[in-house]
Amino acid sequence: MRGNRGVFCVVLLALACLPAFAGDRGSGHFRKGDKRIDIAHVVAVSSDEDADPAHARTYVFLSDVPLDAAAIAAAFDPSRAAEGQLGDRAAGYVRVCIDPDGGECGLYFSRNNPSASFNTSGYGALTLEPAQPGRIAGRWVLAEPDDFFGETYDFDLRFDAALVIPPGHPLPVDGGDPGKAYRAWIAAVAKGDVPALQTMVGGDYNGWRLKSDTRTT
Repeated sequence: MRGNRGVFCVVLLALACLPAFAGDRGSGHFRKGDKRIDIAHVVAVSSDEDADPAHARTYVFLSDVPLDAAAIAAAFDPSRAAEGQLGDRAAGYVRVCIDPDGGECGLYFSRNNPSASFNTSGYGALTLEPAQPGRIAGRWVLAEPDDFFGETYDFDLRFDAALVIPPGHPLPVDGGDPGKAYRAWIAAVAKGDVPALQTMVGGDYNGWRLKSDTRTT
């Protein structure tokens, strides 16, 4: 019985440790001149700039304060959303852009109090690491400081994070039902088919100036 209790305790201890291993992990630093942030938090979001998920870019946000991944993913401008979450605190973030082929598409650094911002591309080495489906992991490092108009900068950014997808679902190539409705509307406009337009608009057609006595020429 005592032996069984020992096994039970070991299992509980292992389960208690799981969240630490399963959680997102970000570490490292970014420094430009005397402005620096030490990374403690990371989130990753997929960009919906392209309707094809296979062509979507990934944005990894590394920060010294916690960030809301869902709010960033849902925002029209993810970077502005991340910046808004900093508020007036002495805090900052680094945004790493990753192309679908695994290459980097730029790095942007921003911080408050003291204020600083900087973007770069093509410097240092980005390496992606094997990760579970739905996650992204890697490291982008510029070990030897580089110079930017007399001010040096360097960084070492490590990340392992779940990839948060923007809300909503991409439409099929033909636009699905919304695309079908749009094409029908355009066709009716081109033909001057007022009854068809009234049917599509429904009871609010007067608001669209589609009066019943409208005539086409």
